[in-house]
Amino acid sequence: MPTRRAKTIWNWLTREINPSAPDDVQREEKVSKYFGNDPMAVVAFLNTLNNAHGFRQDGLALLPGEVVPDPLVRELYIAILDDYLRRGWRV
Repeated sequence: MPTRRAKTIWNWLTREINPSAPDDVQREEKVSKYFGNDPMAVVAFLNTLNNAHGFRQDGLALLPGEVVPDPLVRELYIAILDDYLRRGWRV
């Protein structure tokens, strides 16, 4: 069973959300804060996440239906963790 630290996943996520200041990303803010109010921007961001360094190598495969519309950063993070767990990873 492969293992990935939750902190590593969080760091990868925040780096993709806000590359210039990943430490400024807060769990309770909307992801759309970084991508505008276009719902398709968040959907497109899922594809970016799936192909981002680290996530791509781990096989992340988030689909729009697996993430609530206009998610909080925390909700997106939980969806990513759920994806890892579904695929048999230990987080």
